[in-house]
Amino acid sequence: MKRRNWYWDLNIPYKKITQILSRGDDPRFARIAGILFSRVLDPKDAFELISPSDFCRHYKAIEREITSDEWTKKRAAFWKATYLRLTKELKAKGERLRQPAKPELDFFDRQLIETVKKCRRRMFMSQKELADLMDYSQKYISRIETGRENISQDFLKKLAKTTNQKIDFDVNIFFDSKGQEILTETDKLITQALLKLGVKTDKFAEQIRNFANKVAYLRSTDRYDYSKKKISKGWTEMEKVAGDTFEIHFAYAFENKQKPLKSEVKLLPNSNSSIDFQYHAPSGKAINFELVNIFEREWIRTKMNKSHWEVMLSGDSQIKRENSLSESIFVQQKIREKVQKEKGPQIIPVKFNIPGPNDINVIVPNVTFVHMEMFDTKDAVEIVLGAPSVEPQYRLGVFGLTADLPSDISKLDPYKLKEAYKLNKTFRDRIHFVLFFWDIHQSKRFIDSQYRYFAVPNPKLVTQETIDWFNAEMEEVFKC
Repeated sequence: MKRRNWYWDLNIPYKKITQILSRGDDPRFARIAGILFSRVLDPKDAFELISPSDFCRHYKAIEREITSDEWTKKRAAFWKATYLRLTKELKAKGERLRQPAKPELDFFDRQLIETVKKCRRRMFMSQKELADLMDYSQKYISRIETGRENISQDFLKKLAKTTNQKIDFDVNIFFDSKGQEILTETDKLITQALLKLGVKTDKFAEQIRNFANKVAYLRSTDRYDYSKKKISKGWTEMEKVAGDTFEIHFAYAFENKQKPLKSEVKLLPNSNSSIDFQYHAPSGKAINFELVNIFEREWIRTKMNKSHWEVMLSGDSQIKRENSLSESIFVQQKIREKVQKEKGPQIIPVKFNIPGPNDINVIVPNVTFVHMEMFDTKDAVEIVLGAPSVEPQYRLGVFGLTADLPSDISKLDPYKLKEAYKLNKTFRDRIHFVLFFWDIHQSKRFIDSQYRYFAVPNPKLVTQETIDWFNAEMEEVFKC
């Protein structure tokens, strides 16, 4: 087999593909593995790239990728037989193929779990005693109480009947009457807005309710009531839905950890522009966040400003990487638009001021749909720091937002690099971090996105101590 034949349309360096396929925990693993197994029928060739253990652990996700295309559906039967054979062999060797995942619990999950525990304890029952009464196994009740099993309305009804206790399972039980009213209204608003966009909401009622919980919780703080207007009047296209839902997920992550945010804060005097959020950390520092949602690939291609592309290219760019390169440059352009306005030769700062000793300015781009939905940390580093900060085999050739002019500039085209350096000055002087986010599930509904994040510092403004402090703050907010 000529290895490079099967991935001809992925537009990703082969070394990067092999790196992704060597790690089953990589969020892009299932998608690329699905492409591999849909195009290759020789197990010997396929398992040179993927270990049999990773194949078996992630087979369900790989199978979904294979069967998603009518042309490759028939190959699923062959790989299913391979999966069954390998599973049997690996288990015979004592290898454990299923690994318990750490549950992802938010405020609402914890409240429901606590309610189940309270109902059981009020009856002075053990998990086994409650399980016997409800016709479940003790293991199932244990999974419920540790967050490893979803709590359904049917379970709550049965629990209420079994323990003779009143449980409000129609809406989330921890809301007071005002909160319940907000939740019901919010659920209806989201459903109506999605229906107008042609989304079959009946298939996603549970996801809509979960997202409505988050919005209602934010609204109940009296700091996010503007979200009601955004949903009811602003959701006229999916790009708006993507931007607003990203903002809600971001704000909820802070509020869920009891870290209140201020919204729409003006930092620049005599300016109408404002940043999205501000968080006052216990250390006395103010972290200023401005979010930017970078949407569809085709939109990026058609709207890309060619002059910026020409200006931002560095000398070792390769034509064959044109699409990925242009998208990275477009991400830079969108980030700069959050810091400055470019009017001909004049550059006017917007939103962010020159930071004081207690200010941390952060741009937060959502890059889920960049690089064919395969954006990774190396792409993030190159966008901010530049190509020399990335291993040669992964470079696209981008001149970084914080990059210095090279010492051998006379050997290159000086106009392009000097112009790029000039364009990035406001960013270099005012922004401490770029906090990249991308949806690990690549959800096209946006309401049930689960994000991975990665922070890239501006070495012109931050010390290692500040980097460690900022990473610790973000981990506390966004960790599962």
